[in-house]
Amino acid sequence: MQNRHEKPRRISGSGQVWGKILTLILLFFALLQPISSSVLAASSTISTSQDTHLQEDTPDDNYGSLVDLKVRSKSGGNNRRTIIEFDLSSVPAGAFIESATLRVFMNSAPVASRTYDVHRVTDSWSESAATWNNAAADYDATVIDSKSTSTTNNVWLEWDV
Repeated sequence: MQNRHEKPRRISGSGQVWGKILTLILLFFALLQPISSSVLAASSTISTSQDTHLQEDTPDDNYGSLVDLKVRSKSGGNNRRTIIEFDLSSVPAGAFIESATLRVFMNSAPVASRTYDVHRVTDSWSESAATWNNAAADYDATVIDSKSTSTTNNVWLEWDV
């Protein structure tokens, strides 16, 4: 049985389909030996371990089984939020992560440019149980990074996370 997290992900924004691949690219420096000043530069791509989107207008519904992820900021209680978790067990113990980039491929851009923020999720959640009512407020209000979408189709969007 294929793990559904090995499948490409799409994110939609404002009703538009956003992309196929959702990966976190980690660039980190790991110390070779605790007493050595030698440093090894390495790069890794880590896929999601779980992801879903939350819909304000259907606050008790779960969308964890869907492939598409949705993002929308709209008045009238019609917002969508995507939550993503990455399995970082492949990062060596003691490694120093110098930078990480969240990359999303946007197939269809919105009619007007939108700005999307990345926040840190502050509580545990489950892909099969997360809903707007039980997970939408569980994030740190501090914006990690923001990205404007522009109105150009078929582009990569990146956030420094």
